Amino acid sequence: MKRVLFALMLAALALSLATGCRTLFGRGRGPIETFSFLPQHNPALSAPVDAAINERREPKEVQLVVPPGTDTRSLVATISLNTEASVAVISSGRRVEQRNSVTPNDFSVPVMYSVAVPGDDEPWLYRVTVREAETDAQLAALHVENAVNFEPRFQADVFTYRAEVPFSSRSVRIGARARSSYLQRIDIDGTLIRSGSGSVSVAFDHTDRREIVIETLAEDRVTRQRYTLTLLRAAPDRNPALESLSVGAATLTPAFDFDRLHYTTEAAHDARDIVVRAQPQSSVASVSIEPADAGRPLAVSGDPASPRGATVAFRDSDRLRLVIAVRAEDGTPLRYTLDVRRAAPPVGAAAGVQPADEPAPDPAAQTPPPPAPAPVATVQPAAESGAARSPDAALQLSVSATSLQLGRRETAALGRDEIRNQATVTVRGYRSNSVLISEAVAVDIQRRGNNPPLLSFNWNSERSGARAGELVEVEIAIPTSGAAFLHYSRAVVAGETASVEVPFLLLSGNPRVEWPQIGTPVPVDGRFSMIPPGRIGRNQFTVQELARAADGSTGAGLTVRDAETEEQLFAGPVWQGRGVRAGQQLSFDREVVLDEGRSISYDLEVRGVDGRGWRATGRTTVWTTRIAYDGGFEPALLFVLQ
Repeated sequence: MKRVLFALMLAALALSLATGCRTLFGRGRGPIETFSFLPQHNPALSAPVDAAINERREPKEVQLVVPPGTDTRSLVATISLNTEASVAVISSGRRVEQRNSVTPNDFSVPVMYSVAVPGDDEPWLYRVTVREAETDAQLAALHVENAVNFEPRFQADVFTYRAEVPFSSRSVRIGARARSSYLQRIDIDGTLIRSGSGSVSVAFDHTDRREIVIETLAEDRVTRQRYTLTLLRAAPDRNPALESLSVGAATLTPAFDFDRLHYTTEAAHDARDIVVRAQPQSSVASVSIEPADAGRPLAVSGDPASPRGATVAFRDSDRLRLVIAVRAEDGTPLRYTLDVRRAAPPVGAAAGVQPADEPAPDPAAQTPPPPAPAPVATVQPAAESGAARSPDAALQLSVSATSLQLGRRETAALGRDEIRNQATVTVRGYRSNSVLISEAVAVDIQRRGNNPPLLSFNWNSERSGARAGELVEVEIAIPTSGAAFLHYSRAVVAGETASVEVPFLLLSGNPRVEWPQIGTPVPVDGRFSMIPPGRIGRNQFTVQELARAADGSTGAGLTVRDAETEEQLFAGPVWQGRGVRAGQQLSFDREVVLDEGRSISYDLEVRGVDGRGWRATGRTTVWTTRIAYDGGFEPALLFVLQ
């Protein structure tokens, strides 16, 4: 019986499509194949003007851009159809039959076309909008990344600038943003950006001064603007002082002050390693850890100036004296000393005394606790380029897209540039230049006249040089004939099967993603439901109770602490709702902001109207892993509890 009903539904759907009726999926592709203004029928034009047709909306949208100064009150359209049909204009309140390439219309206001196809229940409607190309070629912003000084302050009608960059710079990233969203391109030192904004990296080595030319071309492809930027190398930084110094969660004596050079602290009696973090005030200063006692071996791994710090072995003694050596960019040294002593063991530890069992709670006074939540993996970014690696995780990864349509913004920016039919999939360590995989993949391009093309590709790999639990960055880049790339990036965890379904492609001159700087506040999110993690199908009675409780007002509260210092970073409600199904996946409906790269512990508590519910705890690190189409990034996911 189910098969018969399904067949009848398919037949009804096919019939509605054949007759041009609307379905759950809209009417689909219409009868107009192309819509143009040709110079042989419009003497005011020197070249054809082709339309961009948006098939997704009803009425369908047809947009044309004519040269500045064009009289749009009497233009003649040339329309090509993919089926037999009659065409009329109905926007004036009466029906005006159209003779192709003959009938003029006033396009100074939107014009509504009605296309009647024999056998269709209703005509196809097209709303045609014509505008003049913009002549604005000026920039709205110009910036130099990490500039020590930039002057004068940017103004669109000021065309000469100078910027000082750090002494150690070997390349400089320059970014520009157009005042007009329709700007054709920006040329920075010979590198084209075929959109209204972007950035490029220019070489800046073997010289202390370099002049960079930035040229723009307006939408009319005639108006240009030229900006000149002079790069100057700044003097080397001379600051060797520390901004902060810590040993795990231990307390320093005296409290840290960059003017004090000598400190003592205490490690746990059973500690085998300590983690030292030493953050310099200057971003170009270097930090190293050395033994205070000459000739004594010292095992150190990691960078003390990184967010993760350096791990120092502390195993065969009760005292460890260290030197934190800081060197400024100009070579100026500064040495801090750190005296670490092992704490005495707690009373009874040597005799092997075990703590007494706590009395069992009264079962009648408490609701049974939910099962423990599924463990949450704590991922760390990839090691920096050049660090030793141990390839012990096979990352089973797939990257694919099926009939992915380019956005209107990318289609307009491409112009007449061609999309190449081969992409490069690159897998590298997260926030690292260490490339683990770089392979070519074929791209199937379905061209559809003036409509945006459809792209499809599929790539699979079962190898990587990543460590288990490590984040890796997956990038797909499709070159174009205009030296730009269609690209998408996302970070995933190694040691598991990962599938990246590409949701969109961006167009820029550099496919590499610049993730938020570590320490920058970023929005975060979580995924959960009214059912405790792992409970589906195991205790149906509990699931039903939660579903009934969800008919009223339910809520979720979150507490976040620093994983090492236990400092409370956030506490409060993150979701409130009514009538939610027990298995429905939920996410935060309130803004929660944490620092990028921070290791945290969390406690999520979900409660129904009757006070019953569940809680989950875990540890993770705040890492942004997904880009957003409209710019910026999607919130960092703290957990996915299923």
